[in-house]
Order: sequence, then structure tokens, then C-alpha cells
Amino acid sequence: NFMIEQLPNEILSHILVFLQVSERLKFARCNPSLQHRIYRECPLAWRTIDCSHDETACRHLSDVALPVLLSNVNARDVTTVLHLGGCSHFRGTGLEPLRGSLVLEKIYLWGTVAEETPGPAISVLETMISHRLCTVMFSHVPLPENDILLNFFGRLRNARLQDAIRNKVLCTSCQQPVMEESRQLVQNIWGINIMCFGCSKPYCRGAFCEMDVKECHGCSELFCADCHLAKQCFKCGHSYCIDCNYFEERLKCKRSYCGPCRAEDFMMELSRL
Repeated sequence: NFMIEQLPNEILSHILVFLQVSERLKFARCNPSLQHRIYRECPLAWRTIDCSHDETACRHLSDVALPVLLSNVNARDVTTVLHLGGCSHFRGTGLEPLRGSLVLEKIYLWGTVAEETPGPAISVLETMISHRLCTVMFSHVPLPENDILLNFFGRLRNARLQDAIRNKVLCTSCQQPVMEESRQLVQNIWGINIMCFGCSKPYCRGAFCEMDVKECHGCSELFCADCHLAKQCFKCGHSYCIDCNYFEERLKCKRSYCGPCRAEDFMMELSRL
């Protein structure tokens, strides 16, 4: 008889990727003989830890539970994206196992208590500025001015700028390298990228660059015109990513309309009845 314990780590990793974080943890608890393999021998499953759409994880991942998970999966050396959006009990101290991570690139902290008191989280994230960390997202609504945040994001922006110059990153549009004089970085208020948020293509903001990068009207992230993750409403002209708005494309004219505009049109049609 076939037993799941016989699966090679590569296949087990691909299975885990399709499970939510809470489901992976439950799977590990229910299979004691697989726990070590799930946590330590399947790094592919833990490169991205996304709790934003996992209600169970959002309820239970606190500053006590999160460090246990991060330590068990060796997140400091494995995890590149950590999404804690919606984990309302998280205050920031739970990031301690990530201190000095060489691989973490993006972390999302919107909807957490760490937004109100960012000090503990920033103290850990500061140890990654000189490495690969490039995006730190708090709420989409601009946070009150905070010296800790302003200083941190200033240092993060400068570090990534130097990386772009040193690696001679070229703009997708004009094929010119990012230049320090013009601070040519595609960035948002609380994070920084040298690439489209959707497809990861790098862009600059040079005077002679004809780049077409639009800001999502919902989440303020930046998307390039070639990215299928973002569309522009034909009626209101606002651009949205697919995570913030559902678009309807009219079959005859092939024009896209955002949710608010479709709702407005619907109400107008009702008023005529």
C-alpha cells in the first residue's frame, strides 16, 4: 500500500504550496513522522508565507505563535515573502527569528498592531536593509508621520538605489541604467521597488523615458501597462489592480469598466424604469 511518507521531498513541497499556512501546520501535526520533513526539508513550501487570506492563521498568529513557526521552518534562510496582512494580534516582536535575514525581500504588515507601534518590527527589519529587503508595506492609508518609519524608509530607499546603480539595472522602457542624480526609482509611500509590482519589470523616471506605469487607485501600488494584473477603467480613467477591483469587459467594444462605474451605470438604469 502507498503511504504518504514515501513521497520524495520535491513532490511533498509542491503539495504543501497548494495549502494555506494553517492547513500546512495542521497537516504537520496530524503526521508526526513527517513533521521534520515538512518544516526543514521542504523549503519551497516556505519561501512565501501568506496569511492574508487565511482566517485561521490571522486569528492565531501572534507574537508568541509566529516565532515558533519562523524558527521551525528556518525562515531566516528560506522565506523571501512574508504576508501578515490581517493578523490583528501581531505587534512586531514575533519577527525576531528573521533578524539579519539575507533572503527576505517583501513583508506586509497592514492590519496589524505593528502599524500603531512599529518600533519592535522596524528594529528587526533594520538588520536587513543592507541585504535584499526591498518592500515593506503597512496600511494602504498613509500612516501618521513617525520618525522611526521615516528614517527607516529613507535608509531602505538609499540602500536599494545603490544596489540598482551597482548592478546597472536597466529601465524596461528606455534601456538606460538607473541614475543616482535623478533618483529614478518606481516607489510608493511605504515601500520601494525598482520594478512593476505585478510583473517585476524594472522602470525608471528619467526625463526622456516614455514609461507607462500607473498607480492602482485602490492600493497605491504601481503597475506597468504591459502587466495583465492592472487595468484602466474606460469611464472614470482610474487604474486598478485585480486585487482591488473587479473589471467587466464589454464583449462588443472590448472596453473595461471598474466596479464603482458599473454600479453607477446600474443605478442610472434603475432610475429610468
